[in-house]
Order: sequence, then structure tokens, then C-alpha cells
Amino acid sequence: WLYLFGSIIQTNKVDTTFYESVEQAVVREFGSECQVALSVFRAESGLRVGAEGDNHQSIGIAQIYIPAHKNKIPDKDKKAWLKNFQNNLRLAKKIWDKSGWKAWSSYKNGSFRSFLDEYKSCLKYVK
Repeated sequence: WLYLFGSIIQTNKVDTTFYESVEQAVVREFGSECQVALSVFRAESGLRVGAEGDNHQSIGIAQIYIPAHKNKIPDKDKKAWLKNFQNNLRLAKKIWDKSGWKAWSSYKNGSFRSFLDEYKSCLKYVK
């Protein structure tokens, strides 16, 4: 067992179909970018799955802005879909793949930097 970001996980395999923490999902989705990703998303949402910003148009951990990405969200209830942190992070990764970190205001304004030291250890878990 390992203690990872406040969660206990089995070292041999994490069964993501049963339980996966937000931090583990970020490591899985963003790999070597996990430190920046966790810092950006912490600055954006406090890593809260139900976070809503921008007049309730930016949703979830990665604060996905619905008007800009509505065609990428396969569900009619776009807010509910984005409040599922695994959906939110998968879409955030697609956005990052296309645009890099410039899609997030906390990266552009530098506010994510205050969390970088806190998430340095995530790099140990990148495969």
C-alpha cells in the first residue's frame, strides 16, 4: 500500500473501475504533466468535482467552459457529465492536447505556481 495525495492505494494495480481519486486520475490522464495539471486545476476549482465558475458555465475540476466545448460533451445534461471527474479530466486532456495550458486562466495569470511544490511528488507515479 502507498499513501498518495491523501489516498491509500494498492501498489500492484489501481482498479479504476472501482475507485480512483482525483489525483490518481490526473496522473493517469496527464502523465509527466501531472504536477502542472494538478496545480492548474487546484487553482481553477480547488480540485472540487462540483465546482462551477463563470456564471455556472465552467464546470468541474478542470473548469471546462461549456460554451466553448459543448460539441465535445456527448450528454444532453452537460453539467452533470462534466461533474463526473473522469469525464472532466478526459475532456481536459483533449483540450490540452490541442491548446496546451493556455486554455486555462490560472496558467495564463500564473496563479497555479503557488501549488507546484505541493504536487511535485506526483511525478513518482508516472509510468
